[in-house]
Amino acid sequence: MAIELNHVYKTYHNDKHALKNITLKIQAGEFVYLTGHSGAGKSTLFKLLSAQEQITSGYIKINEYDLSHFDIRSIHHYRKNIGLIFQDYKLLKDQTCFVNISLPLQIQNSYSSKEINNRINAICEKIGIDQAHLNEYPESLSGGEQQKIAVARALIHEPKYIFADEPTGNLDKENSYQLVQVLQNLCQSKVTVLMATHDDTVLKSLPSRQIELKKGEIISEAFK
Repeated sequence: MAIELNHVYKTYHNDKHALKNITLKIQAGEFVYLTGHSGAGKSTLFKLLSAQEQITSGYIKINEYDLSHFDIRSIHHYRKNIGLIFQDYKLLKDQTCFVNISLPLQIQNSYSSKEINNRINAICEKIGIDQAHLNEYPESLSGGEQQKIAVARALIHEPKYIFADEPTGNLDKENSYQLVQVLQNLCQSKVTVLMATHDDTVLKSLPSRQIELKKGEIISEAFK
């Protein structure tokens, strides 16, 4: 089992449950859509799965990693195995797109300049990034192009788990379809992908398992 959550609660100081009794299993190499209106708990779930926040009760296990209890060393190692795609990109505005994409490799400090260049060239071709954009700064690009840079950064280090929060929100229909296909194809290599989306076109044209949240609870689960 790649990802397992059992009776997970996330409660904040006002005693409001952002997540309530979440029990969920996702197999290795599975692609899963997470749906639900704004405030349903999708972003909170991503924060827990990416070890940005700790659960209030229950447990989360991702293969050998226990995210129920924070251990700095194991969490640091775990984060090397995940790729995050954010709604608001979270790109470094004062760095070029090349630097933004290469950041996960630079942090690991185990890749040569040639290896980094080769990986960036490959990921740009896969996602459809214009090479001319690599020397530009993020704010000079459109929202859709910035999202592509953010996706490339999430995939460049070949993570085992991808958590994508509305990655098609700023993309047109064609680019949305292409991106989701890229993410789904990763599953052939046993990469596990959890993607939050409101995009009905994507859900219908590239169907997969869907988990719907409402007010912090799972209200439906279906294979479509």
